[in-house]
Amino acid sequence: MKFLLALIISNVALAAGGEYRGGHLSDLLVPAINFTIVFGFIAWKMIPFMSKSFTEKSENIKDLVEYAAKKDAKAEQELQASKAKIDNIQSEKEKIISNAKVDSEKFEQKFVEEMKASMEKMEKDSEHKLESEKKMMLKSLNESLLDEVINKTKSTIHKDEKLSNKATSNLISRL
Repeated sequence: MKFLLALIISNVALAAGGEYRGGHLSDLLVPAINFTIVFGFIAWKMIPFMSKSFTEKSENIKDLVEYAAKKDAKAEQELQASKAKIDNIQSEKEKIISNAKVDSEKFEQKFVEEMKASMEKMEKDSEHKLESEKKMMLKSLNESLLDEVINKTKSTIHKDEKLSNKATSNLISRL
């Protein structure tokens, strides 16, 4: 580094010489040699660093391009999958609607059958209930009629002494 600094200072000192004398081409020889030495030395020291830097950057760019290509391929696959889903939406919609129609028809048929069964059961239950109530009413009516007949007979027998004696003798003879 000191050597490089000495070369630059000597060039400045030589270039700062006095008045213009109308120099010759050979006067430029020393500055040209100095220029070649300085920039040659700089190039010799800098080229390995620059080469290494460019190599690293090119590898980074290569990795980045590969990463971008992978991401692009993945995005393309997702796009194709999304397009396939979108294309299938209409058929899926029609399938869902047809399934819903079939389910609603089945539900309607099942509901109608259940309602018919329920109504038949209710009819049978009401017939049984009416029959039961009818029997109970007839039994009650028969009992009340029998009670009425017995009461009338008792009162008739108690009113007439002759009938009372005849009923008593009939009962005793049966025993």
